Amino acid sequence: MSGRYLDGLVDWFRPAQFGWIEYEESGCHQRIFFCDGTIRADEIGRTSQCWISGTPVRFRIQKDESRGRVDAVDVHPIFCEPFVGDPKEHREISVVDRFIETNVDRLAGFLRRETGEGLYFGWKNIDPAFKNRRNVLHQGDPVWHGVRTHANGKFEASNISIYSRDEIDRMARGLQPQELEPDPEPVVIEPQPVLAIAASEATLDSVLAPATCSLPLIEIIKRRNSLRRSP
Repeated sequence: MSGRYLDGLVDWFRPAQFGWIEYEESGCHQRIFFCDGTIRADEIGRTSQCWISGTPVRFRIQKDESRGRVDAVDVHPIFCEPFVGDPKEHREISVVDRFIETNVDRLAGFLRRETGEGLYFGWKNIDPAFKNRRNVLHQGDPVWHGVRTHANGKFEASNISIYSRDEIDRMARGLQPQELEPDPEPVVIEPQPVLAIAASEATLDSVLAPATCSLPLIEIIKRRNSLRRSP
């Protein structure tokens, strides 16, 4: 079928499943089927940017031999905010949508992202530090995770961190998963005579110096740089 791209508008779409695109070709109004699997995912596997009715999209037409029809493929939004950042560093919160049975006694299932897409996860996708919490994980629980591409080319959850029951209960009440620690009191540095500063400059090279051992490392660095900039 046509290798060229056509422009159209999403007419209707059932989230995470399928929908229709309206477009004009040779002066005729056309309507073509597409599904979530034929949407071009962004760098972190999201396809929901093409789920909203009225979204301008670009696509190709391809014949589905098994069904004897033509579908829209490589569907992607014409206007889209680019993903900012390193996909490998991306982290987000999703909820456990459902569990699936496996041939071995290992945890596996699908997460539901905030944007609506589903992500597979298995035992190997869980951060080793949280594998001991597998038995406390319930359907509907939030998890903190990254996203990676599987060998089969599909996106899946990665480095999954499992919240404790106490953290999940706090989040259900609209609170932070952990109580935030109060900001530390600002460190007040008493002014020193010029001679005393000069005498202590050598000792600032050690974080164990008596004058600095109780200060945060960043404060020691700031004081050292300040002295080196002094005339």
